[in-house]
Amino acid sequence: FPLASDIQDIRDNIRLMARLIDKKAQGELLVADMDSRLEQVKQQRPTHRPKGVFYQPNGYTSGAHTLQHSALELAGWDNVAVSEGVVGYGAIDLERLILAKPVQLFTSSYAPGTQSRGQQMLQHPVLRRLTEGRKPIEVAYKYWICGGPMIAEAVEILHRSLPQ
Repeated sequence: FPLASDIQDIRDNIRLMARLIDKKAQGELLVADMDSRLEQVKQQRPTHRPKGVFYQPNGYTSGAHTLQHSALELAGWDNVAVSEGVVGYGAIDLERLILAKPVQLFTSSYAPGTQSRGQQMLQHPVLRRLTEGRKPIEVAYKYWICGGPMIAEAVEILHRSLPQ
């Protein structure tokens, strides 16, 4: 199966698997449920998209053509990584992040409970000032490790985190 980098890729992979295991109807139900949930979020997205970014240890981030970008966009966020020219997975240094002025940082801990030097960077005081004291929001890594219908839940989490 090809890696999924957007919602259409997920639909295609679900349908391919359903066809391979002779469960087309169940596959279509999964796709329909995912699409229904995504459509509900779409109907509630703000007209103004606040700036957000997935910011991982060592400035690692998700730009265009990634599931995290697709989820941010579907939820109503403007992905700072894309504005900064990141395609796929890359890094944004702290200075560029400050200049981009995101209002919210998101993270997905690969190894929760560990404290590497890269992870300590996420506690930098300037990041808290940048987001007016809002802590990074953890969106579990399980949503990104493999593209599947659980993307709808990730989009809902990101949507609920929009500033009111």
